[in-house]
Amino acid sequence: MRSVVLPGDDDVPEEDGGPGRRPAIDETVSLVSDATGNARYGSLRSLDGGGQGDVFVARDAMLNRDVILKKLKGELADKEESRQRFLREIRIGALLEHPGIAPVYDICPSPDGGWFGVYRYLPRGSLHRLILDYHAAHPAVIDEVAFRALLVHFAAACRAIDFAHSQKVFHLDVKPRNIVIGQFGETQVIDWGLAWIQGEEFRRRVEERSGTSGESDGLTPAIDVSDPRGFRGTRAYASPEQHEGRWGAIGPRSDVYGLGATLSEILAGCPPFNIKLATYREDMRAGHLHGVPKPWVPRALAAIARRAMAPDPQQRYASAAALADDVDRFLADEPVSAFPDPWQTRAWRWVKRHRTPVAAAVALLLTSAVALGVGYVAVARQRDRAVTAEAVARRERDVALRNARTARRVIQELDVEIGDDFWATIPETEGRRAMMMEKAAAHYRQLLADHPGDAEIAAEAAQVLRRLGNLLRTIGRGKEAITLHDEAIGLLERFPDDSETAWRDRIDVAIDRAATLATIAGGPAALPAREQIVALAERFRERHPGSHLALMVEGRAGAELALSLHAAGRSDAAVATYLATIDLFRRIFETAPAGRDDLIVATLSAVDGAACLRETGHIDEARAASASALEWSHSLLAADAADANHRLLRGIALRERWLAGGAEVVTIDESLALLEGVLAEHPAAGGFRSVLAETLLTASDRAFDEGDATAARDRAVRAGEVLGATAADGCDVMRVAALMFEIRAARDAAAAGAAGARARA
Repeated sequence: MRSVVLPGDDDVPEEDGGPGRRPAIDETVSLVSDATGNARYGSLRSLDGGGQGDVFVARDAMLNRDVILKKLKGELADKEESRQRFLREIRIGALLEHPGIAPVYDICPSPDGGWFGVYRYLPRGSLHRLILDYHAAHPAVIDEVAFRALLVHFAAACRAIDFAHSQKVFHLDVKPRNIVIGQFGETQVIDWGLAWIQGEEFRRRVEERSGTSGESDGLTPAIDVSDPRGFRGTRAYASPEQHEGRWGAIGPRSDVYGLGATLSEILAGCPPFNIKLATYREDMRAGHLHGVPKPWVPRALAAIARRAMAPDPQQRYASAAALADDVDRFLADEPVSAFPDPWQTRAWRWVKRHRTPVAAAVALLLTSAVALGVGYVAVARQRDRAVTAEAVARRERDVALRNARTARRVIQELDVEIGDDFWATIPETEGRRAMMMEKAAAHYRQLLADHPGDAEIAAEAAQVLRRLGNLLRTIGRGKEAITLHDEAIGLLERFPDDSETAWRDRIDVAIDRAATLATIAGGPAALPAREQIVALAERFRERHPGSHLALMVEGRAGAELALSLHAAGRSDAAVATYLATIDLFRRIFETAPAGRDDLIVATLSAVDGAACLRETGHIDEARAASASALEWSHSLLAADAADANHRLLRGIALRERWLAGGAEVVTIDESLALLEGVLAEHPAAGGFRSVLAETLLTASDRAFDEGDATAARDRAVRAGEVLGATAADGCDVMRVAALMFEIRAARDAAAAGAAGARARA
């Protein structure tokens, strides 16, 4: 037998298939020979081993398959106790027979007098590698299929650890590197070198001699090394009781902590703790993680990880199976024990299971979704919070706190600037804006983790999350927006405040969340939420009678409720709510100057109300509502005619006034001219294209009613040109409508020509 040639000390250890891996070793090693004297295992190549072992991939010549060979590192192979521990590790792995635990194929003597363990080889590498690859490929957004696959692997590892616990064996080194993945989804736990056996029967099976004469056969540990000594584990993943050597507290919950740390790495893309930081031990004991979950991580999943990593073992899951059960419930979109769902989440879950097609909702969304989206982006407010005298005093006493507040102010200013509606008119900026706002949200999450009792930080963080959620809604990432709105609501509810701004903030986030729900699932799905929002707005007005802010919030809440009522087919209730809301805005503006944001909300409400009133036969009321929309949009245009959103709202108001008809002469050409001008300035803005195309199709349809086939055809053709390849919501439907109108116009023109010929004949 020849000695194994190991890589040099300067080689960089990496996992199989990773960059910078150790060079392959084409050395045939005679470990075990067959009957002909040929080597059993050969063509070794090195993999990244653990702290005590070297790991190789080898070819099993007898069975024609690749296997893993593991042996002690050279400096440990000379120590008898290390050899006994290594032999014990192999025996533990062999006796834990479970689909989720890497099987031991064989044990072979090595040329240096030690042992090789022969294990199954899974070529995809460790869960750690999969996590790195996932977060490198998806740094800012979630890939639900790939992300769910990581969670499935994690749940399988939990089940394997739970089996080991049933044998009274505790791994004590659970981490992503010790979970390996096969090409077909196999998930197996490896490396039982630090395991602690509490079960007497299992310990006996590991330590008993297998020879019949009572003498050792060399294949069982000659000494009992089952008692814990010092620290066991990997510091970034080990539980507090492992760090502190509290072995009386070691049990299933210690491995649950390691599993929670593994889940935390899945959510954050990095280990839960940076052990190079001087404060990492204190942070670990306090539960302040260094690895912050990505912004798109669902709150329920983050709560599962936090519970599994609770510093107090009694606050963790009682078993690895209970942890796996909660992850499985999350994957099945069921409530999890670690996170009580807010009523909005429960309502959304019910809607997803019972939702039926509602034609009215589709029609309504087609006509108003783009206008609403522009409006919601436009009403993003700059709400710089004034620093109180008490805060000034704190800054004077504490330089570190002063620097932290300065950083927060910079983040807020950047967040407001990036989230402002001006940027919505600049082509192809949505992704970059979302990325920058996600970074701001991540900073605030870290601040909250460092200062969990600071109400001011929580309020600021809620507004950052709200703005980010609104932006994600406008670019089609509605599910992520819902999660962010839920997170913002939770922060505001954590610190109750009876001030006007606090009431406004809570209701605004709830309104935005309901709007996102309506965008995803239709207006009727948001109806229960919007009814509760109106009740909350009424309470706000009662708590602060005479407040202009309370009245405006109540008006906005009423307009949103009317949208859902109309979409749900409850026309009478929708009409009554719109009339009351528009009248409320009129009374507000009679007694107080109208600000920009107030005018935008009121204009959109009047436009939607006029459409609802017109469609339900309330023509006189529709004309009055559209006249109000025209008046308020004129005020916006007078204040700033250069704002593209102001001109867009003016064009929509002109269109609705024209549709309502009446004595006041308004032509559709005025609306089209404004909308064409906005699109000419911002040709890449899909929302502007959608509004113009919708208006052209409306004009084309009216031209058919008036018998003007030529005008109908021209406007339908122009609508098709405007739409082009735009992928905004509803564009496919409008493209079909434009083509149908064009065909109808050609047919009508042909029929008119034939009739003229017959008349002349």
